[in-house]
Amino acid sequence: MSLLVISDAPFSLAHIIYLIINLIWFILGTILIKKYVKNQKTLDLIIRISGLLLLICVSTMRIGETIHFMNKEPGVYHWYSILPNSFCSFASFFLGIFSIFYKKDNIVFHFLIYIALIGGLIATVFPEYLEDDGFFSLVGITALLHHSLSIWICIILLVNKQITPEYKKIFAFIIGFGIMLLLGAFELFVLKYPTSMNLDKPLSRAAGIISSWYFIYLGSTLLTLLFIFILRKIYKLPNKDEIKPLE
Repeated sequence: MSLLVISDAPFSLAHIIYLIINLIWFILGTILIKKYVKNQKTLDLIIRISGLLLLICVSTMRIGETIHFMNKEPGVYHWYSILPNSFCSFASFFLGIFSIFYKKDNIVFHFLIYIALIGGLIATVFPEYLEDDGFFSLVGITALLHHSLSIWICIILLVNKQITPEYKKIFAFIIGFGIMLLLGAFELFVLKYPTSMNLDKPLSRAAGIISSWYFIYLGSTLLTLLFIFILRKIYKLPNKDEIKPLE
């Protein structure tokens, strides 16, 4: 059967069209911001509005998913199950909050940008969750949107040099990821979530054990270091003073 059919499966016609729209959005949006946004105040406003939209999408997704499973498995899921239970929902939730109260080069972005960008790209291009939730369901479409919005915010911040990539700030990523895992352990063992932060199972059914949390932790840390190296080359950054902020 051809993949180019309208269905809920990943790489269906609907999903491919969504990816094309994302590509146009990211490219055109970046060009327009670089051309017309000439001051930090306007850029801050764009980031804050994007953060609000991101928080709305990820919250809607979590609420919709929780209600679905409370009806499907009463006694297993509860109202507090709306708390983020995956790497991407955690990253999107806090990226949304810190973007709403945006402060340039806030240390939390040195964790959130990398985890949201890596996770957002993978989950948008390879959305295994669509097999369970469906593209046209509330949970499915808001899941896609919150990943896309997280990528969008990361693009704005990186293209407009809103963070200073420094190797020592890898500790923000290491500590942030550790906090995320601690929340997962609390949800899994105290709140009795059926699953949380993939502490109990691999992230991807297709990838298997290599998508277990410990591989992801190590791999994403190394990938972040590589990303910092690349950003420093792009920014021509031997030191912090060479980043020229918007006036």
